[in-house]
Amino acid sequence: MLTIPHQHRPSTRHAVRATLSMSLMAAVLASGLALSGAAPVAAQDGPPPPPGDIPPPPSDEGLTDISVSSPRFVTGRAVAKSGAVPIQLRWKARNAAGISHYQVQLMRYPGPTYSDIKLGRSDATSTIRKLPLGTDLAIRVRAWDGFGNESAWEVGQRFRVVKSGGRYAGNWRTKRDRGAIGRSIRQTGSKAAKATFATDALSIAVVAQRSPRMGKAKISVGGSSRTVQLRANRTSNRLVVHQRALAGGHSATMTVRRARGTVNVDAFLAIVER
Repeated sequence: MLTIPHQHRPSTRHAVRATLSMSLMAAVLASGLALSGAAPVAAQDGPPPPPGDIPPPPSDEGLTDISVSSPRFVTGRAVAKSGAVPIQLRWKARNAAGISHYQVQLMRYPGPTYSDIKLGRSDATSTIRKLPLGTDLAIRVRAWDGFGNESAWEVGQRFRVVKSGGRYAGNWRTKRDRGAIGRSIRQTGSKAAKATFATDALSIAVVAQRSPRMGKAKISVGGSSRTVQLRANRTSNRLVVHQRALAGGHSATMTVRRARGTVNVDAFLAIVER
């Protein structure tokens, strides 16, 4: 008689118990993810980046928004004996990550040729430089944000600083003065006398001498006027005593009259767009 060996089969009770255990583990894991708010982690190709080696965002996120303002004269600053005029140059960039630093270059025409302008602070948005008369100039600016992204260059207006003697009406006398821009100044003590300068410009200014012998001048541009003190304890030559920035390079006339005592005019200056 042939005897068949008995084969062991798992009981139905054991199979049900194993199925319940696996279901319970899956439920616990799902509830833990739901409570923590974590999302399943997707598989990545290759090893993860090392700590701190996170690439910066794209370089065009707002850094192209650089504005370069029109140059203007600076009241109270003196023109150099060489004729170089103090000019304020201004720029601005905006970025959500903040601006780390700027690079500013002076452009000289024809060419142009470029030279770096050294800034007092790397994130400065203005500087004053003495620029030559009669030369076509511009500045260009680029910026870096807090992530190290670099912007494109933004070029400002091309301009030239020019000098004019103006037009004189009434009783003015010419006095030779080696400290003046043109080696002479015009003086008057007459209320009827006036000096005028009309031009299309980005900024206009009048240069005069301050000294113990001078009085006060009334300087008008358009419909507004201002009284400027020319009297001082010591003599200062070639001073920009008044300036006016003109929006969009409008036409304007500057007029100088005597308000009190003796007044003088060395020269009129204009920054004209080229």
